[in-house]
Amino acid sequence: MQKLLSLIIPTNGVTEWVVQVVDSIYKQNIDDSLFEVVITDNGEGDECKNVVEKDFGSHSNLRYAKTTAKLFLNQVEAFKIADGLFVKFINHRALMQPKSVQNFIDYINKYKNEEEKPITFFMNSTQNNQGEKTFDSFDSFVKEMSFGSSWSGGLAMWKEDFNALSPNLEYNTLFPHTTLLFYFTDRKKYVINYTDFYRDIITDDSKKGKYLFYNAFGVEYPAILLNLLRSKSISLQTFISIRDANGDFIAECYKNFNVFHEPHSYDLSGCKDYLSVFYDFNDIVRKAWFKTIKAYLDAMIRKFQPFK
Repeated sequence: MQKLLSLIIPTNGVTEWVVQVVDSIYKQNIDDSLFEVVITDNGEGDECKNVVEKDFGSHSNLRYAKTTAKLFLNQVEAFKIADGLFVKFINHRALMQPKSVQNFIDYINKYKNEEEKPITFFMNSTQNNQGEKTFDSFDSFVKEMSFGSSWSGGLAMWKEDFNALSPNLEYNTLFPHTTLLFYFTDRKKYVINYTDFYRDIITDDSKKGKYLFYNAFGVEYPAILLNLLRSKSISLQTFISIRDANGDFIAECYKNFNVFHEPHSYDLSGCKDYLSVFYDFNDIVRKAWFKTIKAYLDAMIRKFQPFK
């Protein structure tokens, strides 16, 4: 019998993260017959696999697969392997909140009998939990997600929709989840779920993978949006809105990585060239330094603020 839910966890073999995430799932004591946990690992060695199977091997709904998929294409391998009616991507640093697995199951039961099921993105709004918002057009759905659509952790997909994709579908190598998220542009219903379903493991960015960061967010992601504009799937207003919000995110990253030199695994080379394709490089730098000065001022205010 097909399980309702597949929780897929693509990883590059970071054992200490994966173990905590899987533990946060099984601690919720949901009947194993209702869901499965699928881990796809393209990291080196078998340490992660051995530890996970040792700690959680008693669960018959746990599957672990080593893959040779490069970088983020590991995500696609997890979708291929998953057998559940509904497949939810779980970042390998995302500790599941209590009742989150049940919330996913409730969502599935709400829509599983609809002939045309909605395309859904889970925004995980920790500060402004708006429940669930529905949209009757792809454009309004994409605009509401804004640059959050670059985040693979919000991805979910009905398995029947994934099975309907062409086996020869070409995935974006840096943002393969967008190939899935943006595939169905003519659905009658789209859903953004704002339920607070996870919290990040506190860590720096030193184990997130080595890739050209500013090419990814300064060129590749805006180009994906431009293709949606060219195909008339989104409006010019939506494109501009997300491009600008993404630019603010890039400025924040420039502050963190290029000014404060926070730990990371990214390749920051070619920064000026990449940030001059869809953006004004100097404008990004100005915004980054404005954020830097504000961060220093905020820190000084907190330091000298009298105790209440």
